[in-house]
Amino acid sequence: MAIGKSMPGSKPTGRPPVAVELSPDGVLAAALPGSGQSLVYAYVPLPQGAVVPGIGEPNIHDAEAVSQAIRSALSQVAPRTRAVSLVLPDTAVRIFVLDFESLPPRVPDAISVLRFRLRKMVPFDVEHAGVSYQVLTQENNELRVLAAVIPGPSLSEYEAVVRAAGYEPGAILSTSLAALEVIDTAEAVLAVHLTPLALTTSITSGSDLLLHRTLELPEDPTFRLSEIQRGIAVAAAYFEDSLQAPARTLHYSGCYETADFARWIDAPALTVVDLAPRPETGAVTPLGTASIAGVAGALAGARQSIRITVNLATRAFADLAPALKRLRIGIGVLALIAIALLFSLRALHQKAEQVRAREHSLDGEIARVTRERQGYQALMQRPDNAQLLTQAGALNKLFDEKAFSWTLAMENLETVLPGGVLVSTLEPVRASDGHITLHLRVEGPRDRSVDLVRNLEHSHRFLDPRIVGENSAEVGSGPNQRLEPVSATNRFEFDLLAEYNPPSPDEARLATHSKKPAADDSENTPPNSSGNSGAGQRHIRPPYKGPVVKPIAQGGPQ
Repeated sequence: MAIGKSMPGSKPTGRPPVAVELSPDGVLAAALPGSGQSLVYAYVPLPQGAVVPGIGEPNIHDAEAVSQAIRSALSQVAPRTRAVSLVLPDTAVRIFVLDFESLPPRVPDAISVLRFRLRKMVPFDVEHAGVSYQVLTQENNELRVLAAVIPGPSLSEYEAVVRAAGYEPGAILSTSLAALEVIDTAEAVLAVHLTPLALTTSITSGSDLLLHRTLELPEDPTFRLSEIQRGIAVAAAYFEDSLQAPARTLHYSGCYETADFARWIDAPALTVVDLAPRPETGAVTPLGTASIAGVAGALAGARQSIRITVNLATRAFADLAPALKRLRIGIGVLALIAIALLFSLRALHQKAEQVRAREHSLDGEIARVTRERQGYQALMQRPDNAQLLTQAGALNKLFDEKAFSWTLAMENLETVLPGGVLVSTLEPVRASDGHITLHLRVEGPRDRSVDLVRNLEHSHRFLDPRIVGENSAEVGSGPNQRLEPVSATNRFEFDLLAEYNPPSPDEARLATHSKKPAADDSENTPPNSSGNSGAGQRHIRPPYKGPVVKPIAQGGPQ
């Protein structure tokens, strides 16, 4: 079912767990203490004439008395919320079942269509009236709509007395519509609600409302009885015509006894049953002649998904319990996450404190070493230690020069030196920070020299190679010297600079160990061994053993 509201954007999600019904005789309040518990009722009578329900004149004639009765009745049932469902007499609300081909999807537009349709159906100003609707059935191009309308001044009167009592009307509907909520069957039901002022007959079939008719009764008892009998007969005939079966049971609710009502209608074919029997427990005060069908049906919306969703309240009730439950769950999850993050933050804080302590310790060690270094420097700069400092500087310089391994440098250079290129100068220059720059002067063809620079660029021992000078190496000059064209085979002298990255002691030691087995194998292998012959084998010259002395042949000259 869909629901429409006169106030755009407000959609009820159920009804409050408290209901109060106004009638000319008194105020009946009911509350739902908790899930699975029985309803609690309280009744407070009203002075005669305090409430006169209708659509053509003011309904509340003693607002103070009505507010006081509402406050007294509700206080006795101990409501859990300030929002209440207000049940009004049938004569104060007009109910219609209308047929439409379609309705606009937006609620304000649908309300405008309903107002236009109701203009000629009610004798009051529809533009300022309270209007609510719900779609009963929808098949193809046919919609059956249940519409409720109440004059604007009457709605304001009823809401004002409830607010004056300290409560907020979150749902407003008529007594007969609320009583239909008591029906808990999908079968067709003929129901009737009787008060001294009106008779309302209804026919429901599942979720559809086939008939809802309110008949105002005359004051004369004789004419009133005949109107009641005629209204019941019309409803029974409509039941049989619509459902193709006669009604067997009549569900009755009202301010009269069920046995008296059955005797008045004099319909042997109908079995009259009480729609909402009076409770044996739960009544805080005597209920008098009041029927509990209206408040019991209104509270059905607080227990389950309501079937009648019409709501004339200007401020519709919204059941926040599911949202609050989800909010509590979300808060609980966030609290657990916050606790986990708090423990993680605490652990990180402890680790940070440890790191800071370690950092402070290292800073202290660095400061101590710095002070010692400064002390030693101050000690060495004293006049009596100046000569010793000079000697130490000279020795350190000598050690740095001796630390340069010419053998390793030449071995590293052999790996990048192309054939045909000669190294005429190799000069290491050590900077103050310990870096070594090699100054090389090489001689050879231009193309081979370029290969040397390329090999140096790919070597991890010679970094940032660069040519700083170039001269021709051809000998001879003069006026009669024959000029030759420049070619790749001409010999040139190049001056190169490269940053030298000497091997570490571990690398040098590893290289030394890797060479020893090869040397041992070469010493143990015979020079002319057939196993070492063949292509690609290196011939090793035998060691020198002195001059060769040829033996003197016997029988030679003496």
